Amino acid sequence: MLYLFYFILGLVVGSFLYECIDRLPKRQPIVLSHACGHCHARLQFWDLVPLLGYLKSHGRCRHCGILVAPPRQPIVELLTGLMFILCLNTFGFSEYFFKSLVFTCFMIVITFIDYEWHLIFNNVLVWLAGCGIVINLYIGKIGLPEMFFAGLLGGGIFLLIAIISKGGFGGGDVKFMAALGIWLGLKYTLLAFFLTSFFGGLSAAVLLALKIKGRKDNIAYGPSMALAAFCALLYGNEIIAWYASYFSR
Repeated sequence: MLYLFYFILGLVVGSFLYECIDRLPKRQPIVLSHACGHCHARLQFWDLVPLLGYLKSHGRCRHCGILVAPPRQPIVELLTGLMFILCLNTFGFSEYFFKSLVFTCFMIVITFIDYEWHLIFNNVLVWLAGCGIVINLYIGKIGLPEMFFAGLLGGGIFLLIAIISKGGFGGGDVKFMAALGIWLGLKYTLLAFFLTSFFGGLSAAVLLALKIKGRKDNIAYGPSMALAAFCALLYGNEIIAWYASYFSR
């Protein structure tokens, strides 16, 4: 029952995250829409139900037939619900579970915006870093010195790569990795860095193989960083233990 509750909560939160993803790049205020943007007809209750509303209307206004919600909306809602379940399954009902939920929301917003717009907004990163500091201080596992050095380490590595590669990473990627360091601490920041390299190469290969991107196209690195950080936060100990046992044979 608890899993069902947090899955539904994830759908609801995902509906809000979709509005953030849709409106932040357009510099629009983040408000939940209750009317069709074309004919201004008021949406009915079922149209506003996360996931089910989209499936029932196929994302179109029942009055004018205009597409009011792209397929990205149910994807964001469903992904949020599933990731909430993963967090609950990993941490149980604990303070780390709450930390992982907040972290997940930021990762989803940054992933979708960076993939489509190739932008990681400073105001989002400031909130990400600020929430990380407050939550870590509350839990007490990662202190301010470690957060500082982990942020410096993560951002410093990416900054060095950006300088050497002359543009391999953007400024948003550097600041994003620094903010991730605040959340993850030293050990998991290093793990997230190595996982980012793996996921980045894998995603580039898939996008090129499916001809979604060409060889000369820019490929957003933020989604790979977000996935790597999510895996490090939830499964860091298991990944490190597997790595140690594999290479100690």
